[in-house]
Amino acid sequence: MDVLIPHCIAVKKRVESTVTTEAHLGPSLYKVFPRTIEGPLPSVWQTIVDERGVGVQHQTEENFDEDIKSFIQEHCPEQCRYQLVQQLRAFKKPRDLPVLDFSYRLQELNSWVEWMPGNEEPLNPTQLKQAFYNAMPSTWKERYSDSGTRLSTESYKNVVHYFRDQEHRANSRQRENEVKQSRASKGSGRRFSQRGTPKTKNPRRQTALKETDQNKKTSKRISDDTACPIHPDASHTWGECF
Repeated sequence: MDVLIPHCIAVKKRVESTVTTEAHLGPSLYKVFPRTIEGPLPSVWQTIVDERGVGVQHQTEENFDEDIKSFIQEHCPEQCRYQLVQQLRAFKKPRDLPVLDFSYRLQELNSWVEWMPGNEEPLNPTQLKQAFYNAMPSTWKERYSDSGTRLSTESYKNVVHYFRDQEHRANSRQRENEVKQSRASKGSGRRFSQRGTPKTKNPRRQTALKETDQNKKTSKRISDDTACPIHPDASHTWGECF
């Protein structure tokens, strides 16, 4: 269903946009559509056309629409129509799907209903607007209510515009937070680097320290010609002491 219905609708719209005369539209639809399907589908289509007994002189747009509905019915039971309408009422906008794209998708799915077998009515403009509103995030709907705007008096276009603005604000806040987090992460990395990296030793300073230590050691040494400090009463020097 997710492929068949949009394909049928797309082919019909493409032919309608190309053929400008009503007299040629019906025959063109019957001629082009079978060429766009493959596998067992062409024979299913031909069986439907033959059973209805539509000859060349009866190949009108209205008859084509009826045949397309019968063709879809072969692959789509009646409960699918009811289920689709209920899904439209209960949809929630996916987080990664932009508001405008979701709006288009909602309208597209609603247009499928009339092509499916069954009696469930598609959503009317008021119901479609309500379904779109219900699908939005809770915080956005709360702001809408707090703004004092009444959903019942607003057009579908204006409601979509409001929630696109909410989406833009939310995306801006998210980008600002990401920038702040990135800056904080870089600052933390620099502070860690300053604390954790040992300072590079200055070779000149190390040489000076070594020379100082050697001088200290030298200054404490007793020269050999000094009087022996251990035997002060003796007449020998420190170098002669044994």
